[in-house]
Amino acid sequence: MHPPTFKKFKLLVILSSLINPLAIAAEDKDIFVDPLSGQLKGAAGVDGSITHPFKRINDALDYAETKYNRGEDRSPYTIQLREGRYTETVTRSGVKGSPTRPITVQAYQDEKVLFDGSIDISNDWHNEGGNIYSKYIGEDIWQLFVEEGDTWQEKNNARWPNARFGDAKDGIASIYTRNSWAHANTSGNASGLMVDNSLASDENLRDINLTDAIVVANVGSFDTWTKRITDHTENSNSFEYQATKRIWKNQKHFYYYVEGLIELLDNDNEWYFNKETKTAYLYSSSGAPTQKIRAKRQAYAFDIGGWEHATIKNIDVFAESLRCGSCESFTLENANFEYGGSSRRALGEVGQKSEILFIASNNLTPTHDSKNIVRNITMRNVDGQGLLMRGNKTLVENSLFENIDWAATETYAPSSSLVFHGNYSTFRQNTIKTAGTSETIATTYAPPKGKGKYTGVDGGVITVEYNDISDTGFAQSDGALIQLRIPGQRGSVVRYNWLHDSSKYGIRFDAPIPARIYGSDSLAHHNVIWNANGMMVKGEDHRVYHNTVFDTKEAKRSDLIILDDANVGGVLGGANRGSIITNNAGDVISSQRASVADILDRVEYGYNFNANDIGTLVSKQLRDPKNNDFRPTTYSALHTGDAITDADLTAHHGGVLTYSGSYRSGINNYWYPGRREAKTTGAIPSLASENIALTADLIWRPAYQATSYHVYLGKNEASLALVSTLTNNIFDPGTLQPNQNYYWRVDAVTPSGTVSGDLWQFKTAGLQGDWDEDGDIDNNDIRGLMSALRARLPVNLAFDINGDGTINGLDVRALVNLCTRNRCAL
Repeated sequence: MHPPTFKKFKLLVILSSLINPLAIAAEDKDIFVDPLSGQLKGAAGVDGSITHPFKRINDALDYAETKYNRGEDRSPYTIQLREGRYTETVTRSGVKGSPTRPITVQAYQDEKVLFDGSIDISNDWHNEGGNIYSKYIGEDIWQLFVEEGDTWQEKNNARWPNARFGDAKDGIASIYTRNSWAHANTSGNASGLMVDNSLASDENLRDINLTDAIVVANVGSFDTWTKRITDHTENSNSFEYQATKRIWKNQKHFYYYVEGLIELLDNDNEWYFNKETKTAYLYSSSGAPTQKIRAKRQAYAFDIGGWEHATIKNIDVFAESLRCGSCESFTLENANFEYGGSSRRALGEVGQKSEILFIASNNLTPTHDSKNIVRNITMRNVDGQGLLMRGNKTLVENSLFENIDWAATETYAPSSSLVFHGNYSTFRQNTIKTAGTSETIATTYAPPKGKGKYTGVDGGVITVEYNDISDTGFAQSDGALIQLRIPGQRGSVVRYNWLHDSSKYGIRFDAPIPARIYGSDSLAHHNVIWNANGMMVKGEDHRVYHNTVFDTKEAKRSDLIILDDANVGGVLGGANRGSIITNNAGDVISSQRASVADILDRVEYGYNFNANDIGTLVSKQLRDPKNNDFRPTTYSALHTGDAITDADLTAHHGGVLTYSGSYRSGINNYWYPGRREAKTTGAIPSLASENIALTADLIWRPAYQATSYHVYLGKNEASLALVSTLTNNIFDPGTLQPNQNYYWRVDAVTPSGTVSGDLWQFKTAGLQGDWDEDGDIDNNDIRGLMSALRARLPVNLAFDINGDGTINGLDVRALVNLCTRNRCAL
């Protein structure tokens, strides 16, 4: 064979590059940074090699951009961060890679990289009298942390009413509850005037003049503002403050707290900073502080702009955040933010937004996709919003947001705990636990214009799926965990979420009252909502399938509301004209918020399990809802349903759906929402649970990037046996023994190795049907149950042998089949 000519060889190269553009991509270049042994730019010999690293990331980026990202001969490069504490703010902007030439900033191998926005202010605290100690800092600081055990605990700005981070203690409320706010009088307030009798009666405010203090005022229901108090007289029951944009019509929802005076420094949870003298003050009832103490001195680890096709990953961040403006195809991955953002109220600033995780494209044209990504991060302990994503086709997945937005003030629109400004975003497989604002997830893009059904541009379309969201909305009124505003409803999808333990709606397709304009064409399916305020559907042409809504917090409120707003004050709303409501399960399914009313004829209302019509509860149809097993019991009415052939569902489920509620029986894999960690989590049965059914399965939340699992089980925690290796997340242990402690563990097999799981334990119930508790089922047990039923005595639900939610003669017959002795009979 003759060798190919140069022309033929060139053609082969061109064809190869068309098939695989990466085939001729340049070799990735490594530039090293070491905060301990590195040198500043310009030092002799520094070249970014592992032996001659830079000291500063900004210098490394300048070097890499000049050497590898200029002219025609460009290469992808990676800034490799060696272990250590990084205190600079990275400000190098205009770092632009390409799909075939990505740019990365990352921790080198498995080394621990910490970006730290704080300084050490331990030692040399001086007594100011009583329990107050001071220290001259010499520069502005606006958060203070004291080491307690192996964690850093934030101290509150001195305030009234007193509050503390964590649970309530010693009469001081948790900052993560409404109890930490003062409640104004329900009348007499006005714009810029707060009236509250407790101002005059609370001993903690005795003889304190609040003039020039800061008030955080939730006087707009779902809006809160930070303002300056302009006039107050000691021991008065009112004060004047800078007026807000509006106040809510119903004054029963006026809440507030006051900060910004050293006179309010009165307990061990607080500190105060004097901006004029640059001096910090700390309350310590145990004497001069001896713990390690740090203070926040800068806002951002990265304050950058114009980055494209770039990734920052594998880092830890303390007391600062990240801001990326005008960014495209930017990825933040595998990052942990502790105290990742705060306001500057400690510096006396009012009317300013908090420093938060902010990733934004400046190109919001409908045809442009920014494709910014946040993946596998944690964001904990932020007084402002947890995140803002601006741009189209953004993605947030497998992340944890915990203890965020507790101040709920001066927020970015749309005033939700997590903000998505753009279209076609995806929020997937995340956990949100404890968030303050009335809306946890909401979108914005275009304002609602027109009358009747909204027909404008897509205005915040989003897919929200596989998330576990709980304990939200405590700092404001109204709202929902997932709020679909009018312009964002058409095309939005909400599916496979757990929404629970909140005073807000789990899901709300919103519209005003009366509904002069309303949305349409959303899809919500396979969501489980419990111990919240149900699910509200307004508008028209929505598709609502297979949602399970029960144990709604307000006893009078309906669980699944397919709202009739056809004529409110003469205004004709959508009233769910053309909406399809099928195979849902709710304790009360109604067309009204707080009363039982028929669904309107204009709704395509198929089979739905409305427990109120049957005189039972949804929870009785589920295997173990207290332990988050929402599958139907053997005899559950949820096995019945209409045949759903909607392609958006059948594609996910592999065929027609013919059951009700969110889970079908007989599945091998349990869809389990929420963030997946490196190890398995979310044990079902839960840790230390009791009275577990003898037929219980073992279920867990899958681990991040796991491919299979090793399941260990035993009666002794010291001698667990490997009982199965499988790829799904359900293990059937067979019939368990009664009154027995079981211990179990699930190890995750991942591409990088096996990750051992935690040890879990539960205790089974006694032998089902053993009325006399003698360890067997015989005629004595059958007679005992029959006698109790005849006498109409209360009977424990453990004797619901057939699992249909009621105890009657059918359970007696079922008990005969469980007999462990010969010759049992009725």
